[in-house]
Amino acid sequence: MSFKKHLKTLRLEYRNSRGKKLKGRYIVIESDDWGSIRQPSLEAWEEQKKKSPKTEDDPFFHFDCLESNYDMERIFEVLSKYKDSTGNNPVITADYAVANPDFQKIKDSEFKEYYFEPFTGTAERYPDSGRLLALCAQGVSAGIWKPQLHCREHVQVGRWMSALQKADPEIIWAFEHRMISTAETVEPDNHYGYMDAFNYSGYEELNLEKLIADAVKLFYSLFGYSSKTFVASCYVWNDALERILRKNGIASMQGSWYQWIPSEKNHGFFEKRVHYNGERSGHQLYLVRNCLFEHSLFGSENCVESCLKQIESAFRWHQPAVISSHRVNYMSRLVPGNGETGIIMLDELLKEVLKRWPDVQFISSDQLADLYNREN
Repeated sequence: MSFKKHLKTLRLEYRNSRGKKLKGRYIVIESDDWGSIRQPSLEAWEEQKKKSPKTEDDPFFHFDCLESNYDMERIFEVLSKYKDSTGNNPVITADYAVANPDFQKIKDSEFKEYYFEPFTGTAERYPDSGRLLALCAQGVSAGIWKPQLHCREHVQVGRWMSALQKADPEIIWAFEHRMISTAETVEPDNHYGYMDAFNYSGYEELNLEKLIADAVKLFYSLFGYSSKTFVASCYVWNDALERILRKNGIASMQGSWYQWIPSEKNHGFFEKRVHYNGERSGHQLYLVRNCLFEHSLFGSENCVESCLKQIESAFRWHQPAVISSHRVNYMSRLVPGNGETGIIMLDELLKEVLKRWPDVQFISSDQLADLYNREN
């Protein structure tokens, strides 16, 4: 083992040792960005490749897009194949952007006003995406799909609209192709290409209050229940967001080991705060992703075995195995082989999990939060 890998393993063990212990072995699969737009079509991607070599290097711009009916159906097929020791299927906590920019209305306002539409309205204009909401309901009913709230739209609205009003050529090109941004917009002072929806430096609470109120209301109207957990876009947020979420009935934050806090002094810079599973602040309980299953982002070689080793570490420290598996791993609209690889590997992972830990229990993020709250 290389020194770098050894250090990474030690860091994982240390972090798992810090988390709040639970009785039993639990698997949680969290998957972000459902409902949001990214790359609209293969044709748009081909155009971007001609413009910028960065396009091919970024897996999100290469593979990610609004999900199709087919993508969801294939995931459901795999999840339905397996049951844990209590008779429950694996369940994916699907974190939704409940809205997307309404490009036509924004254009009609000559970029003076921002408008959004529910993700279902966006889906109606995409081929093979007209049944997304019905499929969500089927998945929820079957216990294999649990939508939770990610954001209203996956956009930092203020900075994005400012770029449009200034006629930034790259953002105008993206807008004309019904995209938020391109790989060329990802710069040191714009790490996420305007996708970091909660990158507010300071406490611009009026904006945040409206964003969250809109998101919570729209989530309920789409799915028929309230989200109990939340994951901030790009893991970027400040304390004001946690406080506002609590006011809106959300008291658990999904996320990575780290939180990026926007600097109030230097735009584009972040302070790093580390979290542990079961940690509490004044406003939120933290649920931390301690396993990665991301073949599209980090390559498919050893992806299953690497995730299994991370699950083993979690269980060794009596931690839940909270697996990060982004939507991009299962998307087939742009590159069919990408989605197929993700499905095959998910099947392999679930099969091996049940083989190695037959007493494992599959739960969703909100159920994990309930467990911590009962243990408290």
